[in-house]
Amino acid sequence: MHAACTTAQLRHIELHHHLFGYLKSMALRCAADLGVPSAIHRRGGAATISDIAADTGVHLAKLPHLRRIMRVLTGAGIFAANDEPSSPADQDGDAAGETVYTLTPPSRLLVGDHATCNMAPMMRFLVRPEVAAMFFGLDAWLRDGDTGAATLYQAAHGGVSAWEMTKRDSSYSRALNEACAGDTSFVMDIAVREGGDET
Repeated sequence: MHAACTTAQLRHIELHHHLFGYLKSMALRCAADLGVPSAIHRRGGAATISDIAADTGVHLAKLPHLRRIMRVLTGAGIFAANDEPSSPADQDGDAAGETVYTLTPPSRLLVGDHATCNMAPMMRFLVRPEVAAMFFGLDAWLRDGDTGAATLYQAAHGGVSAWEMTKRDSSYSRALNEACAGDTSFVMDIAVREGGDET
């Protein structure tokens, strides 16, 4: 495809990748909130879209939309997809020729069934409106020297720091605590495994 594209077309494509990049984060949050990585994991690491919908409570009328979300995340490398060939054993036709989704190293970190290495809380925290909102004012914060806001977060939240927000908003506090706990568990697991018994 790229060989046939002009330089201008390639620039246009690259710009669109950046313009719509946030959709990947939103699709990832949706998949994590639905429990898609865990659903695939519980099915032995491979699941069709029908399996995922059944295990996550997605309404059957929304299967085409779930399929599009999975396509975005597969393109981003969060999941892998393989077309399951039709076989004579598939008499009922339900699974014949369906795409089978599997976990990749990034999506394995979002499986909620593991006590360690569950980065889903961190991912959910980073795409919360309170966190994402601050970036909408980045240009104004950079230009204004008199805001009195030492951080971008404070500028977006009327001078309130992230730590003060934990006292005001219990759901924000819970999300931050869960994110920190998940990240600490992940890092400590690596430190213990990689550090070994060095004395």
